[in-house]
Amino acid sequence: MMIFIGDDSDRSDNNRTTISSSIYKNGTWSEPVQIEDDGTGDAFPDIAVDGKDIYAAWLDMTEEIGETSGMTEDDITKKRLEQNGNYYCTV
Repeated sequence: MMIFIGDDSDRSDNNRTTISSSIYKNGTWSEPVQIEDDGTGDAFPDIAVDGKDIYAAWLDMTEEIGETSGMTEDDITKKRLEQNGNYYCTV
């Protein structure tokens, strides 16, 4: 099994990253299946196995990201930190 970042062109530019999975069986990979489709961006997939079960983990945005054309990367980072209750300072 693999999980990976995909692109959902039906979503807005800021929310189009998705997490998908595919299973390798009998020498071929299955068609990718989107793990979750809540309209928000997803990132940083990871996978773990405990010998019995397979676990997938990823960053799942809790809300859609709006237009950011007037925002810098720092503005976006600060906004996400504030929404998560974190504080920051600039030096």
